Amino acid sequence: MVLGDFTKKGSCDMCLSPDIYKYGYLKQADKDKVDIVEIVKQRTMDDSLVEDFLEANPAVSSTMESVYAECIRKFLAYQRERAEYYKVDIIVDSIDGYSDEEYQALCDMAAAEK
Repeated sequence: MVLGDFTKKGSCDMCLSPDIYKYGYLKQADKDKVDIVEIVKQRTMDDSLVEDFLEANPAVSSTMESVYAECIRKFLAYQRERAEYYKVDIIVDSIDGYSDEEYQALCDMAAAEK
């Protein structure tokens, strides 16, 4: 097997480097997609919303309220983590979808930064 078989789209001139998968290398439209996920995460997955929810939906007892609050906080933490993974997926999918020329330009920029 030759080294070229391990490169993107089979071109020996292409690199295969995790260094190119950075937010800063995205086109603006792709950055906007990542930014939207971050905005949604900040506005809908904040722990301060737990108290707002419990105030609007009171529990039967303080013990139950504590249990609900802890469960909701854990769920929000899980959702925040999933949002981070989704942002990475957007970056990878976006860059993998770039043309050979755009991809090579990213490889050149990453190499120049080293």
